[in-house]
Amino acid sequence: MKRRVLFRVCVFFAAVFCLDAVVIAEIALPAWVTDDGVVSVTYRFETGETNPVPSVSAGLIGAPVMLIDKVTEVSAGWVEEGTDFITRGNGGTWELGESGFMSLVLPVIGTSAPDACVDFCISTVVAEGMEVQPEFEVGGVLEPSCVSEVIEPDPFMWSWVQQVCTGQVSLAMTTNLSFSLICPDGSSMASTIDEIVVYAKADIWDLPTIVYIDGTLIEWISYSNCQYTISRSTNLTECAFEPIYVMEGTGSRVSFTDPDDPEKAFYKIQMQRN
Repeated sequence: MKRRVLFRVCVFFAAVFCLDAVVIAEIALPAWVTDDGVVSVTYRFETGETNPVPSVSAGLIGAPVMLIDKVTEVSAGWVEEGTDFITRGNGGTWELGESGFMSLVLPVIGTSAPDACVDFCISTVVAEGMEVQPEFEVGGVLEPSCVSEVIEPDPFMWSWVQQVCTGQVSLAMTTNLSFSLICPDGSSMASTIDEIVVYAKADIWDLPTIVYIDGTLIEWISYSNCQYTISRSTNLTECAFEPIYVMEGTGSRVSFTDPDDPEKAFYKIQMQRN
């Protein structure tokens, strides 16, 4: 009987220490993640859906698609908040086991282009001892950088670690940022993911791709998330361009014909992301 009482007291104090765990400041993210036009999604896994929708999102130009596969039957899979010690108080968690993975396809531009690039920042919160650097499915990653910090230490179970990877990736004629987070071979209970936050900012160039010009008729491939300003000059020596028309991109070919039909004129098209 005494043993039972002592055991209960120990469990009680362990719970108290877990609830009072110290939270350390999270890793500072790049300044551009708050810029206009940034696409962002946050997954906190409130349900056990293997194709979850984002818990929070901003700037979406299409529906993101996430796929979760725990691979092995011995892994716990999704753990509901408050039902197990491997949750963090932030929703639910996924315990993926050995070689489990998560993949995400995130639309970031309206129309593909051969030289389109996107800046990315991927922040994950995982159980201590786990490393899940993103593996990109298209293009080449330029100058990636990954850092990890313990943000919630726990002396009784395991601590929670934030991992932040930033860099730039070529989209290689696609419109999506696509990557996977794959658990390392040999991982078990430590392969636990609590949260994923992704920021993406497309590298939009200054001028559209002109595909056809005939007199005062101009056609080009437009982006659905961009606005186009057409300016005209009849005196290029003085660079006196005046805006004459503003139009929204459609994600396909668009055209403009000067309604004034001047005898001689020069045109400039400026593109700005919405």
